[in-house]
Amino acid sequence: IASFSRALTEGLSAQQSDAEFHAIWVEECGEVTAIARRLGVSRNAVYRRRRGVEGCRLAREVPDAELAAALRECNGDVAAAARSLIVSIAGLRARIGENGGIRGTGDRGVA
Repeated sequence: IASFSRALTEGLSAQQSDAEFHAIWVEECGEVTAIARRLGVSRNAVYRRRRGVEGCRLAREVPDAELAAALRECNGDVAAAARSLIVSIAGLRARIGENGGIRGTGDRGVA
């Protein structure tokens, strides 16, 4: 299984340059399931491939201040903030829920 998984990741790396992978990440708004489906690989392969690709980050990797600013700019609309940050909506909702809200937004428990 490990060799099969490695082959998928290596195949994904060989088929997609960082720029191409980033473009797909942006087009799919960081939604890993949609990216995996589009590329015909597993979600785990997408998670591995995105490491080291500039701009392909997870919601948990967005600094609090940047997240708070995005939520303010989007009037607390989590889906809009996720799109502006290019992270998954579910990931952003989970992060906000884990933190009981984000400092600096004035909102608590926005999920």
